[in-house]
Amino acid sequence: MIKAVSHITTRWWSRILLFFLLWFLFSNVEYSIYTEFFPWLSCIAASLLTEYLRLGRSVVGLGLALKKETFWREIFWGAAVTFVGLGAILLIAVVLGARFKSAAVPFGIDVFGLLFFKMLVLASGEEFLFRGIMFQAVVERFKAPLAVVLSTIIFIYGHQGNPGATTISSINIALANLLFCAMYLSTGSLWPSISFHFSWNFTQALFGLPVSGLNFGRSFLKMDIWRIPENMRWLVATNEFGIESGFLTVLFLIVTILIFPRFIKTSAFASARVFKRRMLEAEFTAKI
Repeated sequence: MIKAVSHITTRWWSRILLFFLLWFLFSNVEYSIYTEFFPWLSCIAASLLTEYLRLGRSVVGLGLALKKETFWREIFWGAAVTFVGLGAILLIAVVLGARFKSAAVPFGIDVFGLLFFKMLVLASGEEFLFRGIMFQAVVERFKAPLAVVLSTIIFIYGHQGNPGATTISSINIALANLLFCAMYLSTGSLWPSISFHFSWNFTQALFGLPVSGLNFGRSFLKMDIWRIPENMRWLVATNEFGIESGFLTVLFLIVTILIFPRFIKTSAFASARVFKRRMLEAEFTAKI
């Protein structure tokens, strides 16, 4: 049975169909058991299983190599870029008049752990969805530009319903997606984009800021950005969408897109595994 599925997944379109089928099945199970992380846990599970069922039996080709020579470097760069950029934006916000204040409700280790895991699942799930099976299948069949365009359109659409979505927020969402795509395409790994995505969302949630317009409840501190004079507020945040509706985020994302690929390159180990799997699939399809 597994061998038959592996043969089916040699086609790019069949992997996409299998991914959606598994996501649908897993989502129903997840929803019936626990909805706290719905539907992202099931998205992650469907992605991993779809990739594992391909010829070669490995998830490394999805962009998940665990080689210590590259893994920690990729995690570091994703988080470091986030903290430098987000730190600069928050510092400017404080200079302009924003202030931190203590959260109204105590923030214990249990709340910290739940928020950490929730943000990790959310960031990982979105990266698996937008840079995983579908994205990589389109890259393989139609090349990267089309995959990036389709991914960006869907990524923007997926955030349009969030509170406070505006033209500027859509520009930032599009730029963020372009950055995540650049991270994957320049490294062949999902770790940098997962690290960046998680660090960005988690830090905002810790400071009580909206994450793409969404509020995640209790926070470590509360940053009041509405104390910034109205005529300067556009630099940081224009509404309840948060700093992703501000002009400083536009600048940060553009600069990062331009410079990030210069600092980190594709893992030779991951490239070899991808090449081996593609050779196996090409040999099989040539016999059909």
